[in-house]
Amino acid sequence: MWRTTRQRPSYAYTRKVPCKIHQPRWTYSCTYAEPEKLTHKGGYHPPFSISNSYFTNILKKNVNTLFTNQYSQEPNGEGDIIDIRSIPTLFGLQEARKLTKFSTGHINSTFLAECGNKKYVLQSINKSVFQSPRVVMDNISRIEKAFADISDISVPHYISCGEKNYAVVNDDLWRIYCYIPSTSNAAIDVITAGRLFGSFIRIMDEWELNPTPVIDGFHDFDRYFATLSSKNGVDLNILTKLDKFRDTLEQVFTGSIKKRIIHGDAKPDNIIIGGTPTIIDLDTVMRGYVAIDYGDLVRSVCQGKELNIQQVREITQGFLQGLERLITTGEVNTLYYGVLWLTSELAVRYLIDSLSEVKYFRGKSSADCLTRAEELLRQLDMFTAHQEELKYVILSETD
Repeated sequence: MWRTTRQRPSYAYTRKVPCKIHQPRWTYSCTYAEPEKLTHKGGYHPPFSISNSYFTNILKKNVNTLFTNQYSQEPNGEGDIIDIRSIPTLFGLQEARKLTKFSTGHINSTFLAECGNKKYVLQSINKSVFQSPRVVMDNISRIEKAFADISDISVPHYISCGEKNYAVVNDDLWRIYCYIPSTSNAAIDVITAGRLFGSFIRIMDEWELNPTPVIDGFHDFDRYFATLSSKNGVDLNILTKLDKFRDTLEQVFTGSIKKRIIHGDAKPDNIIIGGTPTIIDLDTVMRGYVAIDYGDLVRSVCQGKELNIQQVREITQGFLQGLERLITTGEVNTLYYGVLWLTSELAVRYLIDSLSEVKYFRGKSSADCLTRAEELLRQLDMFTAHQEELKYVILSETD
């Protein structure tokens, strides 16, 4: 994508660009500095200036679906520069004839790659968020093994590049799996969403993850709150309110509550219902409290101005069905507080981004982040106002 900042860095990437004006088989190379400044660098001289507005507009029109500013040398070592359409070939697939960038997702760069007559999800892991991308892929390999013999739930199978389930291109880690079409909306079938995330925890309970955290301090409310407290311009009333929730969480989630392997980003968007239901976005799988996944699921579903208690009942019913009595009474008693935890935590994270130059949530302005934080704080008020009802629903479903 073109950068929108006033000061654009120069890019020294050289790539082969199809000539749209002459025969399709003719190509030439150009060095890309800025979209308005294209410098010819090749043996074939086109019969017009390289800065010709027609050619420049062609590049602008196609760049979102054909290129990103991430290229690397081909593995043959000859120094040829390739664009991301060639990355699927590292996994034994055909070059992508078309790339479409997904508009959803805040963290990684994700594309729908059409290779031959098949579609794949091609993704580059965001190194600024995941400091150890190889640990992420090691965990995913372990998760795939855990689900290998499970027939009613699946996870994506990442295609191998040699002995690994990823390829490194210009220091960026890329992975790819077959595109999975959806036939139903998991946000509507919330009882299924609850059951799938509950089942995920149960299935993973006998497995181990890589001991290295994929994100330092992820779901660490104390850490997020400390970061927010250090920022200038925070509303003191909001800070006081969040500090009270922090104290409550500290009293509830004591050392007696067991940590298990959880998804870490439990929401209907991370479920594909089509054929065998598939749980996706496994990068944040971690050891944590069961209440985190439950709370995130309730938070992500119950976003209206009024609490839909029936939705909460169905989520809880499905979640506990999936767990199959795995968790203890003490863990059950923390589920309501998981809703408060994840809602307040996400509000804090958006408030941090609203006051930060470098943001966790890609593509969000400071104003966007502040608006989202205010929405989450209102949602938090709703959950606290219905505390007794929510606790009653949870306990009634465990009987």
